[in-house]
Amino acid sequence: KSPEGIAIDFIARNMFFTDSELDTLQVSKLDGSSIKTLVSTDMVNPRAITLDISRGVIYWTDWNRNHPQIERSNMDGTQRKVLVTEGLRLPNGLAFDTFSQTLCWGDAGTQSIDCIRSDGEGRRVVYDKATYPFDITFLNNIIYWTDWERRDIPNINQNGGEVNQALKQAIGGNGRVYGITAVKDYCPRVRSSCGFNNGGCKYLCLASANGGRTCVCPDGVDPRICQQ
Repeated sequence: KSPEGIAIDFIARNMFFTDSELDTLQVSKLDGSSIKTLVSTDMVNPRAITLDISRGVIYWTDWNRNHPQIERSNMDGTQRKVLVTEGLRLPNGLAFDTFSQTLCWGDAGTQSIDCIRSDGEGRRVVYDKATYPFDITFLNNIIYWTDWERRDIPNINQNGGEVNQALKQAIGGNGRVYGITAVKDYCPRVRSSCGFNNGGCKYLCLASANGGRTCVCPDGVDPRICQQ
C-alpha cells in the first residue's frame, strides 16, 4: 500500500521491501510474484532496508517517533534483533558494506551520518553536520547520501574526513533528491546456495549464513510444501 524502502538480492533474484501503511517487511521475486510477509509485528513506520547477502541478513529502520530503532533479522524473518535505539530521531537511509561488514545510516533528526559494525557494536559518528540526509549508499569505501535541505549529493569516506560535493545541483533542478544507489564496475563474489536453480526451492529461496538457504512459500500457500 505504501512501500518505503527496497533492497535486491541480485543472486537469488529476490526483492525485499518495507511498507509503512501495512507496517510490514516483505519479500517477493523480482517480477512481484510470490509475496511473503517476513515481519509484521512491533513495527510502527518501517523505512529504509538493506541486505548482507553473504550472511543472509536484513537490516531496516523504523521511524517510530516515540521509539525509533534499527533492527536486523535473517532473510526469512527469524532471529530478529534490535541493534540501535539510543541517539536516533529520524533514521532515514541505510546502507551495508559487505567488505568491511559496516552498517551506516543517515538521521534527519540528529543531522548525522553514523556507522556500526554488523554485530551492533563500535558505533561512531562519521559526519555530524548533515542537514537532512534522506537516502544513503556505499561505493568503494565512500558514503554518498541525498540531502533534502541542501538538495545535493555529498560524499565522505566511511572513516571520516572532509565532505565532498558529488553533485552540487542534482538532476531535477530545484526539487528534492530522494533515493540513491551505486553500481560497482564488477559483480561482487558472494557465496549463495540460491544462485543455481533457485536453490532447488519451489517458490522463494532465501539466503542464510555460511552459504546456506531456506525455502519458503508465499503468503497463502501451505508452508509444508516448501520445506526442503
